[in-house]
Amino acid sequence: MSHPQSRGPGRPRRGPLATAILLAGLAVTPLSHAYTDEELDAKFSTLQQQLQSNAPRFSVNGYFTFAGSVTDENGGTYNDVSTGDPNLEALSRGALQLEFKISDDTRFVTQLLSRGDQGWQTHAEWAFLAHNINADTTVRAGRLRLPVFLFSETLDVGYTQPWVTPPTELYGLLAFSSYEGIDLRYRFEAAGADWSLQPYMGYARLDSWEGVDSESRGDDMIGFDLTANRGDVTARIGYFASKLSIPDFPLADVAYDINTGVRAALGAGLLSSPEPDLSVDRTSTRFLSVGLRYDDGKVMLLTEYAGAKIDGFFSDTTSCYGTAGYRFGKWMPHLTYSHVRVDDPEEREFASVAWLYDPPGPAPAMPMDNPGGAFIASAFALDQQSWTAGVRYDYRPGIALKAEASLVGDFADGGSGQWIPDGAGAAPDEFWVYRASLDMVF
Repeated sequence: MSHPQSRGPGRPRRGPLATAILLAGLAVTPLSHAYTDEELDAKFSTLQQQLQSNAPRFSVNGYFTFAGSVTDENGGTYNDVSTGDPNLEALSRGALQLEFKISDDTRFVTQLLSRGDQGWQTHAEWAFLAHNINADTTVRAGRLRLPVFLFSETLDVGYTQPWVTPPTELYGLLAFSSYEGIDLRYRFEAAGADWSLQPYMGYARLDSWEGVDSESRGDDMIGFDLTANRGDVTARIGYFASKLSIPDFPLADVAYDINTGVRAALGAGLLSSPEPDLSVDRTSTRFLSVGLRYDDGKVMLLTEYAGAKIDGFFSDTTSCYGTAGYRFGKWMPHLTYSHVRVDDPEEREFASVAWLYDPPGPAPAMPMDNPGGAFIASAFALDQQSWTAGVRYDYRPGIALKAEASLVGDFADGGSGQWIPDGAGAAPDEFWVYRASLDMVF
């Protein structure tokens, strides 16, 4: 019998499972029968075909993140953390992704996601049917991830990112992360790069906004994503437009309570405080994003830009960030600068949603004629910047430990960026946010 390493190129390669089963079968064969190489290879081929024909049609993988965050400020909320108490729920999440192969060209994929800040309730973040039209073109239909950022496809998979959480100045601009609809993925080669063009259409729903039940929708959504990969470099550009509807905006209730309290303190009739209306109905929304990534295994550079334009009283914004990191074995320290700016503060008119001071007699002595309206104005003044220093440690393949500290500040006059103060409380000039996480994929 020939040595295993001298097998010719036409001989099939025996996998460990098939080889073990084959040897088990030979062990009960009478010793008087001697098998030739050709007979063994024929038996192996038959066994391999049987194993493949009975292979499971299901595949399962998933990810998990356990994370904590805390800020050195009290009296408000900043994205994933409120007041100065540690929060171990807001950033923690876990998911299972199941794929069922219907045929060689068609499969069903669903991702069941549970979030700590939603009481670990499970919902389908993805649920779609995918069909390969040919080797280069795939059409998908169902619940899909909105492709607007470099990390959109793996937005919740913390293991794929250097940070504990991506820069909120940019990734926090959109409340929608998934949509119901259809897309087409076409892959091709050009100019020495691998390209992917992804047009899509559908609508998005938001069941809660800032922890409050909502029926917000983004209708008539249409957009595209174009990505190019060449060696260590990935570049992408994306755009979408939709009609935004928000029947009830949570901040309206807060502002109403502020002015109602002031009116009661001053005496009935001194300050008009009608119930606010911050609803929007099919407001035009446009979003443009550009991203660039370089990663050669040692040096990692990331940058993204995004511009959002929303008609009505919502602010038009521009945001970008830059991240640089360097790997030392299992360690990777990194530094990120990020900012968001309101492009049209002078055009944001709040007269239609504010509570104008219109007393029947002399004006009372008070610091603001309209504290509720001022609160709304500050909530839409999103200007801020942050510096984040962090480190990632790859404990083993599939498991990473991360920690980071962010200094947030540079707010607009009268604004507090993405910091939401409790009631009419004053916003800090700047504050620190500390985060740490354990991320894994399986």
